[in-house]
Amino acid sequence: TQGGRSGQGWVTFYTVKVSDDGFQWKDVRCQWRFQGNSDASTKKKNLFNYPVTARYIRIYPKNYHRRVVMRAGVLICMMPCEGGQLRYRLDKGNLLSMTDGPALDAAWGSGFFAGDDGYRFGPGK
Repeated sequence: TQGGRSGQGWVTFYTVKVSDDGFQWKDVRCQWRFQGNSDASTKKKNLFNYPVTARYIRIYPKNYHRRVVMRAGVLICMMPCEGGQLRYRLDKGNLLSMTDGPALDAAWGSGFFAGDDGYRFGPGK
């Protein structure tokens, strides 16, 4: 996570819920309060204790400094193919940002949101 640009605020604690269908939500780590940021510019990494399979992720700010502002990224693990198919899809419409925020830290480099075409990386990434 990261706070807002220009130091307008940041989230200091948050909880996370995940869902496969967007209707039924499960707490990650029993409503564990993840420690967020202590300033607007430093990137803070929080990892779950175990892998979570989900299509949707919700981040619920619990405490904040000045106002609720958060830039967030999600780490996606590569899973083995089953019957020649991946168990998840990252095609059009499945990985979008409503705010066109920048990438945080991807192992394969920074990317960008291309509107309805989703998240994109540079050539060879």
